[in-house]
Amino acid sequence: MLKSFYNLTKSYTKTKIVRNFGLSKLINKIETHLMPGTTRPGGLLAEHEVYDLLDILKVPTPLRYYHSVKKQKYQVSQSNDLKNCKKVVAKGVLTDPQGRLVIHKTDLGALEFNIEPEMMGQIVKKFDERFSSMKGYTLEGVLFVEQSKIEKSLSGELLISAYQDDFFGPSVAFGLGGTTIEYMKEIMKPGNSQMFIPVLFDNDSFSDKLQRLPVTELLEGRVRGVKPKLRHEKLLAVLDGFSTLIETFSAYNPKTNLIIDEIEVNPAVCYEGELLALDGVLRVRKKDADLDYQTTDSIKPLNKIKNLLCPQSIAIAGASTTNEKNPGNIILRKMLEKGIKKENVFLLHPKAKKINGINCYPSVKELSMATKGNPVDLMLIGVPAKHAGPLVEQCLDYHVSQSMSIISGGFGETEKGKHMQDGLEKRLRKLNSNLMKRPVINGPNTVGNVCNQYWSKSDEKLISGVETVFTSKSSSTGKGNDNACLLCQSGAFMLSRISDLADLVYPSVSISVGNQMDLSIADYLEHLIDSPHLTSFGLYIEGLNKGDGIRLMKLVRRATQMGKFVTIYKAGRTKEGADAAKGHTAAIAGDYGMFKTLLEHAGAIVADGFEEFNQLLITTTRANDWVKPLRKVQKNKKIGVGALSNAGFEKCGIADHIITEESKHVLQLPEWSQKTMKQLTQDYKDFRIGSIVDIDTILDLTPMVSDKGYDQIIRTVLSDPNVHFGILSAVPETEALKTFEHEMHQKGSLLNRLIQIKKDMPEKPFVVVIESGPLYAPFVKALNVAGIPTFRSVDVASKISSKLIQVIRKY
Repeated sequence: MLKSFYNLTKSYTKTKIVRNFGLSKLINKIETHLMPGTTRPGGLLAEHEVYDLLDILKVPTPLRYYHSVKKQKYQVSQSNDLKNCKKVVAKGVLTDPQGRLVIHKTDLGALEFNIEPEMMGQIVKKFDERFSSMKGYTLEGVLFVEQSKIEKSLSGELLISAYQDDFFGPSVAFGLGGTTIEYMKEIMKPGNSQMFIPVLFDNDSFSDKLQRLPVTELLEGRVRGVKPKLRHEKLLAVLDGFSTLIETFSAYNPKTNLIIDEIEVNPAVCYEGELLALDGVLRVRKKDADLDYQTTDSIKPLNKIKNLLCPQSIAIAGASTTNEKNPGNIILRKMLEKGIKKENVFLLHPKAKKINGINCYPSVKELSMATKGNPVDLMLIGVPAKHAGPLVEQCLDYHVSQSMSIISGGFGETEKGKHMQDGLEKRLRKLNSNLMKRPVINGPNTVGNVCNQYWSKSDEKLISGVETVFTSKSSSTGKGNDNACLLCQSGAFMLSRISDLADLVYPSVSISVGNQMDLSIADYLEHLIDSPHLTSFGLYIEGLNKGDGIRLMKLVRRATQMGKFVTIYKAGRTKEGADAAKGHTAAIAGDYGMFKTLLEHAGAIVADGFEEFNQLLITTTRANDWVKPLRKVQKNKKIGVGALSNAGFEKCGIADHIITEESKHVLQLPEWSQKTMKQLTQDYKDFRIGSIVDIDTILDLTPMVSDKGYDQIIRTVLSDPNVHFGILSAVPETEALKTFEHEMHQKGSLLNRLIQIKKDMPEKPFVVVIESGPLYAPFVKALNVAGIPTFRSVDVASKISSKLIQVIRKY
């Protein structure tokens, strides 16, 4: 899809192919058409002006004639294009009392049908008299549109739009339109009524989704009994034009002086194999040099995150002379215990001379003098918000640190605090022109960070970081797979994950980002993504900063291509959830359905709940060895899933959850090879179940099969050339299996056999399910510790395996 684009700017988007039709002249022509909107309140173009612009983009528009009341009064030109039409529609072009163009004309009586062409002059007069008597409204002119073509086209209303999304940048939307679209979105499955394409992402990657969109299949006649009404190349041409227009006139194009906020055709209809625009809205404005500059790579000095996570020198504002449980004191104690020398620790306190033997300074100026103007690595601020804001300003004035962590809340979460945060954000944008003096800031409203191991690019080795969490308790055991990184907008979520995953996952880096006033989750991911020791990233997101949606998409794709996993839990899925997120971290949640669709398209695994998030972290930290063998399978082949269980209900559970509408293009249950069938027949005979159950695509082993039988049949299944992945399940409530804690390490036990199979058959990854209660928890834990992803429920195992395989096979 979108193989060629209208590249209106010649070269700034390298992936586009130039069409030869006078690009420089076209840009100037479009800008000329846009200029009237920049002088109007609301930035609107009139409908006929939108049609003129669509003509430039080669989007079919209806036959029309615009009559200017000011220029021509009631005298209609005899050479107009509608004189041979049977009927026309009249649309009044008028402004409201605030000088804004009126979009919705019906309620004001500015829309009339069934007009004969020779009556157009009388309609102009009628409209003029009507609106002359309506206080505050001014008739600019009347747009006449051929009516017969509209009548022939009412076979289905469509929406085509391009707009500047705050999070995903310039984007295109296509799908069902008209007045019923909100209803259709509610009753249809997510993503089936419309699709959204961020044009800064790989547009070709949306080709299959566009082809499978229900409205596309219907319009192109790929549904039984439906005749084609639209040619696919005509649809692509329209989307091409909209894509390049919205990208060209966006904050991501440094060459433009104009921003098109939106252009929408609703409805469009199919007419003679093409899309015909029946209405058009466009909003444009002049570019704001300060606010309207965006890039998909951060312009912040992200290298200073090293100073934040691995400081050698620190300053703390907020330590107490009397309360050792004060957050500042707890962090101070942790810094000293980590080995930071006292002479490299500086405290801000209005009265005290020393706290715990550390020198105190009454002002930022004096602190700067004490460091001889050399910025410390990290400034920690834990004073109330009303003092924290001015203190950050002073720290910026004196450039006292390379990084800051603001514990204080009460910034973007409150109206007064929001004003203060906006001022700080503006100050940081100005510092982007002098990155040497620009610190990076974590928070505000953060519980801090835990950095056990950090990959230093300059040193090309792992180094130890610090913990700035202001709680004295820690629920981490220091055990588990350390190839994980947690990036969370909620500190409590981060800390509870560390606790929940103790012994199984021990994140090397855990960061609570708070309000994301400066550093965002996308910034941290961009900085840490190349760390060779990190292969699983867990993100908890309440809201996004401007432009971070498209950045996350690109970073997720990059991580996935590298064989790494990005798991996301997105809060704010409902109106109530979005309101809660706004109250918590001042987050703007955005549209959850759109977020989920686009991030999954890029390669993220979006968790449905907290428990699934935990299980995904456990699994992805053990799934590194899945990537290579599953990507070796030819792209045109599906991944064969060999599955077995000793319980019939689990067979059904696997079948229900492994092959779904989303996964059926990637996964399949195997057709056993002749050699496998022969061996399975022998296996079933050897373990006396051949007369009880048949060999099926999902094997039923019955409760009779022993540890040895499981071993033999698993090896047979995984040896089949049509099997690339295994789901191996057992309900352990049987005398045939050694699954209790006192017996599970015995020679020949299922535990030891599964560990040996993993070693013997590394090219055939698998998961295990042990579906029973707490008596078997040690067995589950032992398998997970051994690096084998193990679940307590077969439906969860199937669902997560399906998600991960789809991600691995994406690139």
